[in-house]
Amino acid sequence: MRKRYHSWASAWLQTILCFGLAEGSTADAQVVLASGKGGDRRPQGALAVTRDIERRVVQAGGNTVGVLVASLSWTSADDLDLHMLLPGGQEISYRHKTAEGGELDVDMCVQGKHGGNCADRPVENIVFQDDPPAGRYKIFVQNFNYHLNTLPENMQVARMQEGRKASKEEMQLRLSQDRPVLFDLLLKVHGSKKLFEGLCTPAGKTHGSSDVIVLEFDYDPTKDEDERFIPHFEAVAAQECLRYSEKLALAGSEARALPGSPREKSVQPRTSDGKVKKTGGGGAKAHRSGKRAGRHANIEMATSWPVKDTCQGREDAKHAALQADPLEGKGCMEKAELVDKLQQAHTRALFALLTSVVVALPHLKLQPALATRCHAAMAPKKKPAQVKAKAKKVVTKAAVKRKPAASKASKARKVVAPTKPIRIGFLIGKDTDLVEDPKYVGDASFMADMPDKYRVDPESKEYLKNCEAGVKGFAHADVAIPWYIHKKYGGDVTVDMIFPEEITLKRLKSNMCNYIIGYDVINSIFEGPKRYKEVTKAFTECGNLMPSWEVQDFIYIKSRYMQACMDAGIPMAPTIFAKKSKRSPAKLLAEIKARGWQTFVMKQSMMAFSLGFCKLKVEDCEKDPSILKNYFRDYAECPEYVVQEAIDGFTRNWETRVFWFNGKFLYAIANKAAVSTEDGQEVIITGDDIPSEFLENAKRIGEQALKILPQLCTPSGQPVDMTLIRTDVGCSDSPLHDKHTNWDPNGRTFFLNEIEYGGTTYFIRHLKEDWVPKWAELYVNKSNEVFDKMCEAAA
Repeated sequence: MRKRYHSWASAWLQTILCFGLAEGSTADAQVVLASGKGGDRRPQGALAVTRDIERRVVQAGGNTVGVLVASLSWTSADDLDLHMLLPGGQEISYRHKTAEGGELDVDMCVQGKHGGNCADRPVENIVFQDDPPAGRYKIFVQNFNYHLNTLPENMQVARMQEGRKASKEEMQLRLSQDRPVLFDLLLKVHGSKKLFEGLCTPAGKTHGSSDVIVLEFDYDPTKDEDERFIPHFEAVAAQECLRYSEKLALAGSEARALPGSPREKSVQPRTSDGKVKKTGGGGAKAHRSGKRAGRHANIEMATSWPVKDTCQGREDAKHAALQADPLEGKGCMEKAELVDKLQQAHTRALFALLTSVVVALPHLKLQPALATRCHAAMAPKKKPAQVKAKAKKVVTKAAVKRKPAASKASKARKVVAPTKPIRIGFLIGKDTDLVEDPKYVGDASFMADMPDKYRVDPESKEYLKNCEAGVKGFAHADVAIPWYIHKKYGGDVTVDMIFPEEITLKRLKSNMCNYIIGYDVINSIFEGPKRYKEVTKAFTECGNLMPSWEVQDFIYIKSRYMQACMDAGIPMAPTIFAKKSKRSPAKLLAEIKARGWQTFVMKQSMMAFSLGFCKLKVEDCEKDPSILKNYFRDYAECPEYVVQEAIDGFTRNWETRVFWFNGKFLYAIANKAAVSTEDGQEVIITGDDIPSEFLENAKRIGEQALKILPQLCTPSGQPVDMTLIRTDVGCSDSPLHDKHTNWDPNGRTFFLNEIEYGGTTYFIRHLKEDWVPKWAELYVNKSNEVFDKMCEAAA
């Protein structure tokens, strides 16, 4: 599930927001709102915004790959609508979702948060898969209706009055209707993109009176590339939008007054009958003593750590007072920046504690782990004296620096034998691999008692724990498999199902091993650089992922496994790797022309959902250099472009996806792309429906590809067979123009298209037999294998 996820502290911090309250709900007050549901920090920069919009459109089931694509994005639960007037007079909108080959394929927030289909950052999307009609287009946005309940119901309101301690009240707050609704619009025409940022609807206006024309343009597909799109009007952010956006940003980041609300007025909490509550002179009321005691206990724990910057940003005197008397820290606790500092302090304290434990337990028999390909495990063992001396040296260094003895998975680590019952983690996070589905042939009754928090709302793609009460959700493969293990193998293994926002180094290390079955590092990229760094750090340092970080990283950067396959003689489409440090539009186009290509596709490493994918003609790029320049500009941060000659027969033939575990064939599915079928729908076949020629060639090529992967090892360095790998094999039946490739133009040539691992789609609901019990057995057996080998090594 490619979404933004946050730790509890970051979620708390990012929801310190300030908004205008609805009329009649203490509108002119300074408040700090805090909820535990997590927020969504706006990505910085046009490229980040563009990627974020495309990602959310795909998550919502929309199509971002088309000749003409218009995507609307906003940040509240109000019902914004995207309208497109076509040259012939027809209109695409919520009233008429299809016209002239175009389609509104995402329509959100019709009923606000209570309607189910409304994400935290909603989107709408209009797409023309093929050439749209020529003529004048007009795109405008309308605020059909405000939805009042756009904030969580249970909010803490902190009253901060000069000379008094801050107090908190539980209140239900609503957004005012007398405000603009901010939005962005992304337009894509033949791969070129234009982003309209910071626009807004008029304050307090709905329906037709709220219409905002974003742009008008002419489109003529018969003209040259640079003349097909001719803009006649383009909207710019009005001062009203800029002022409101600035107020929201300042309020959110610095806990200032509400937009449009004076600071000097205090909150007047009210009872259900509208009467003003008494607040006891500004202090928290006695009946809230339980919550107050818990808060003070947390502060006492935090301030007991030897960390100087716990309350960074306050005067030294106040910090000293906080250390001396934690009960005086209540005001400080309400400052947003404290949350991150407490989290950092907790991490440092935990490391110090772990180091102390290592020093205090020198009698443990600890064994060095593997290097990248288990060289340490397979190398001759050192003499006992040498091992002892090295262990002593490492522990001494850790004691001095107060850090763990080793931090990277690729460096030698110290481990102990695991104990039973085996504790195994599963990193979940899917929203496209249903098991609770009418197509599923197995018995789904084992999921009857599975907590609803693990199910996903099909509309918003959110876990039900983040949805309104009453929303119905369904289980996907990433939770169905570990839940089956929990039900059937609970006596032998303890299952830890880890939500994306729960991923920490501590949590991962609490398990013997952790299987990536849903969420991975690619997901974290969509959540921003900070989250990517956090997840990467946890993955590289925990040392007990299955597959290991070495295997993952080998697959993430496509040139690594692709080049290894080419060197091994495995057929692949003609490919050019354009690395970030060595590429330019002119250089790439020259290299493509030198290879003789006429049409090519652009892909990306460290990416998903086909984002960044496009199909281009050399002739078009020569006529209009801005095509590649814009691509390089839009995806400047991508570490590597994978550029391949377009295989004409790829979409006409089956792409066969083969699943392997322990290096052995499990099953395969074959699919044809929607663009090549009569009804425009993707077709999936399984089992004996797959033509034998396609299946056998896919198995042959996939088996060869498995041999180029790094060796998988246990956390203590013993080699084991590989966990889930999926090899995707395509078919070419037409001539290629690459001067280095000599495929038979009159026959079929099968080639490796991609390699994926555990977080991939399992396609369980499409299979003719029930694979949930089989997957469960495979993971349990693998865990027992890892356990036995680690115990043998530690003996």
